Amino acid sequence: MSDLQFTLASEVADLGVVCACLLIEGLENRSSSPAFDRFRQSRFERAAERYTAETAITNSTLKGFRDLHDKVGRSNRKFPNSSERLLEVFLRRGAIPSISLVVDIYNCLSLDTLLSLGAHDTREIEGDITLRMTDGNERFKPLGKEGLESVPAGEYAYIDSGNEMLCRMEVRQAEKTKVRLDSTSCVYMVQGNANTSVDFVRQTADRLVEMTKEYCGGKERMLWVG
Repeated sequence: MSDLQFTLASEVADLGVVCACLLIEGLENRSSSPAFDRFRQSRFERAAERYTAETAITNSTLKGFRDLHDKVGRSNRKFPNSSERLLEVFLRRGAIPSISLVVDIYNCLSLDTLLSLGAHDTREIEGDITLRMTDGNERFKPLGKEGLESVPAGEYAYIDSGNEMLCRMEVRQAEKTKVRLDSTSCVYMVQGNANTSVDFVRQTADRLVEMTKEYCGGKERMLWVG
C-alpha cells in the first residue's frame, strides 16, 4: 500500500474539518508492552487531574465536533465523536480498556488531545481513501456488528475506492478494516474541527508517529495534513 493516496474533499473542508492522514508500514503489533503500560498509566494520572464531567461541555475541541455534527444534521447525543466517548469511559473507569498496542497508543493520544484518532488495516482497503460527503450508496459494517448499516446522504465519511466506508464521520469505525494483532501496515487518521488548528493536528500526528515507532517500529509516510 505504499502508493496509497488520501484526499480531503472541499465540501468537507468547508465544514471546518482539519485532519492528518498517514501510513505506517512494518508495524509489530502486540497485545501489550510493559514500557508503554507505564507510560499509559502516567497519562491516565495526568488526565485524572485535567478532566471532569464538565470537560465534555466546556472543552473547545469537543464543542467543535458537536458544531460539526450540527452542520450535517446529526444529533451529538446519538452520534458522539470518538474522543468524547473515550473521555466518558475514562471518567467512569479511571482508565481506558486495552485492546492492542497499536490501538492503545492512538487512544492514549486521543484522550490526551481530545482529537479523534483512528487506524485501519491496509490489507482491507481498496485503492485510495477520500474524506467526502456520503451519497447514501456506500457500504458500511460498523465495528462489532454483524450486518451492514444504512448511512444516509449528507454525512461526511472516510471512504475507499471500492465505496466501502472506513469510518462514519469521526464516530464509528468499520469492522472490515479494524486493527488486528497481526496488522503490519495501517493508515491513521487524526481529525480535528474548526476549533483546532492545523498545527495542533500536525503536532499530534508527529507524536503518533514517534510513539508508534518507539513501541511498534515501522516506517511512516504522511499522506495529508490540512
